[in-house]
This record gives sequence, C-alpha cells and structure tokens, in this order.
Amino acid sequence: MFGSELCLLRKEILRDPISSVEMKMENKTKKSKKSCIVIPAILAALGLLLVFLYYMLFQSNFANFGNFSKSLFGSNSVCSNESNATVLLVGIDYRAGDYLYGLADVIRVAEVDFDNQNINMVAIPRDLLVEIPPERFKVPGPYKINQAYFFGTPGMLNYYGEGNGADSLNEVIEYNFGVRADHYLVINFFVFVDFINAIGGVDINLPEAVYGGSQGDFPAGEQTLTGERALALSRIRENYSDAFRVRNQSLIIRATFEKMLQPSMLLKSPLLIAQFKDSILTDLPLDQLGSIALCFHDFDSSNLQTHEPPEDLLTLENIFLPSLNEWSYGYRWDGRFVEWIDSSLNNPQQ
Repeated sequence: MFGSELCLLRKEILRDPISSVEMKMENKTKKSKKSCIVIPAILAALGLLLVFLYYMLFQSNFANFGNFSKSLFGSNSVCSNESNATVLLVGIDYRAGDYLYGLADVIRVAEVDFDNQNINMVAIPRDLLVEIPPERFKVPGPYKINQAYFFGTPGMLNYYGEGNGADSLNEVIEYNFGVRADHYLVINFFVFVDFINAIGGVDINLPEAVYGGSQGDFPAGEQTLTGERALALSRIRENYSDAFRVRNQSLIIRATFEKMLQPSMLLKSPLLIAQFKDSILTDLPLDQLGSIALCFHDFDSSNLQTHEPPEDLLTLENIFLPSLNEWSYGYRWDGRFVEWIDSSLNNPQQ
C-alpha cells in the first residue's frame, strides 16, 4: 500500500513540471501562429498601399499633369503656371564645396515643354568666344563663355548686375544668342558626385573605349558609373577634344534623367531634395522643388533631346584675351550657330 502511494506521489511531482513546459510550448506555438498571420497581413497592406500610390501618381486620371500639380501643390507650382520654361543648367569646376568662385565647366540651356512632355537641351562649349554687354562687367571682353559665370560670382564681383554667376552668364547668353533662361540651376563637383551616388549610380553605354590617363580608363559598352567615375568621364578631353567631352557629358545627363524618371526614384525625390536643397544654387523656390520634381512624372526618357553643336559651325582660333592677359584658344562662331541654337531649342520632336 505504501509503495503504491509513493508511486502516485512521484507521478504527481513529475507531472507538474511537464505540464508547465507543455503550457509554455503551447503559448509559444500560439504566438508563432499569430505572428505568421499578422506579419504577412501587414506586409500585404503595405504592398497594397504602394500599389495604390503608384496607380494614383502615374496611372490614374488624378495623375493628369495639370490637375495633379494643382491639386497636390496648389496653383502656384512652377510647372502648373508655365507650359514652357527655359532653364540654364551649369556645372562649375570649383572644389571648395560652395559657390564663391568657379568657372562654368558645363553649360546647358534646356527648353522644357510641360504640355507635350519633352525637353530640348543644347550644349554650349565652355571655350566659346563671346562679347559682353556694354558697361555690365568691370573686366573688358571678349571672354570665353565660362568666364561670364566666373566674373559674376560673389568672390569676383566684376559684374554690375544683380545676382551671381548664373545671372551674369544668363545675360551674356541672351546678349550673344537671343536666349534668356527663366530659371537656373548650378551644381559644383561635390554635389554632382554625391547626387550620382545617392541615386545608385548611372547606367551608360559607351560607343568606344575611353583612355583618360589620370582620370582613368573606361571600357566600351554598358556599365554603371559611380559619382566619382561619372565626374571623371565628363571631364576627359586630353588626347580627344572638347566636342568629345561634351558628348560624354550628354550621355551622363541622359542616364541621370532616365534614372530619375523611374517610379521608385520619383517617389524618393522628396528625400533627395531634402538632402541636396542646401547644396545647390538655384532661383527656383526651395519649397516647390518637390512639386517640380513630380512635374516630370509623365515624361519619357526618349523625349529628352540633347543637342551638341556641329563642329563645322565652330572655328578654333588663338586670340589674345584681356580677361586672361594671355593668348588662348577659343571657338569663333557666326549667325549659323545662333540659328542652330534656336532650331534645336524649338525642335517639335514629332
């Protein structure tokens, strides 16, 4: 009798810890099952939200350009007020990280047609020889056109007009070619490199290998460039020509435009603008940069036309430049070049 009671007591003692373990395991199993249901449900909801945003932004009637920009950002949005805008794009070679000085290393004038979703962009060689408007600069002309930016910078203060290097360059372009930009955007080397890296690099297809010496070599064919490599390629002209460099710059500009038109990048544009708005020089309202970026949601990369000047319109000449106090090579041009700029900017892109 005593043995059987002892046996029952031993079973009772052993049963409790087993029951406790079983209960814990059962609770974990329930939590695990609950997680398996909740987490996929959350992910599915986020996925549906992203699909909905994509549809509303890019596919639905709400995404109609005019209604979209006005309803989301108000009637004062730049792209809702203007069917066309002429924009001066400048890349300067100043490495200090600000805009106190700098020569215009890249000069582009772009005609943006918001109604028909296309852009015509002309390249103006930095060594183009230009006359300056009378009594507007302290240093006598003629200039290389990249100097027109330099003499207007806050560090030089050789321009009598209001504003900065972009304003002085814009005035010189209008004086020589009859084209005046409505807005300008200027970036320096640091901003260019950081921006290309921030968007994950750019994809280009080089028609031939490029041997850049200290700037590095680039194989022919498709490749992804980091910001540093894109900057190097855009500056190579030794053993080639300035026209060669301008063409490579066009490749990089087009690749950047194509990258920014991707839906994922358009959705990311507010973060990019917040990151770089204090690092660029522009007359566009900073509080509207987000809406301006979304103005391009209906554009297609094939509707960006980059135009490089035909070499037969330019004549390389060695002349004495008082602005440099030395002899230097620059490009002479005539009325045919002005006609080319006008026809390129107004190309209907049928």
